Amino acid sequence: MPEGKLYTATQSARRILDVVLAPGGPEETCPRDLVIVLDHTQSLRTAAFAKEIAGALTRNRRRLGETRIGVAKVGGEGRPALAPTRDLEAAAKAVE
Repeated sequence: MPEGKLYTATQSARRILDVVLAPGGPEETCPRDLVIVLDHTQSLRTAAFAKEIAGALTRNRRRLGETRIGVAKVGGEGRPALAPTRDLEAAAKAVE
């Protein structure tokens, strides 16, 4: 893949994360839970997905407001890796 294409794909992924993490509109400030479901594959590790999630959580900290973030992993013993929490650092760490 040409270098420019990779950059565009990375930028698109960042934009998608920003849209998904933020509430639907500026007036939406009610509490909500958002659970990130991961299937840990080599491609996610290669794409530095954990780093991208951490960056998106940091960029959107203010917009997330009362949102609690949880993390579940496919094949993860039937319980979340991290129950929904407002601790964004813990959420970022659970994605690793």
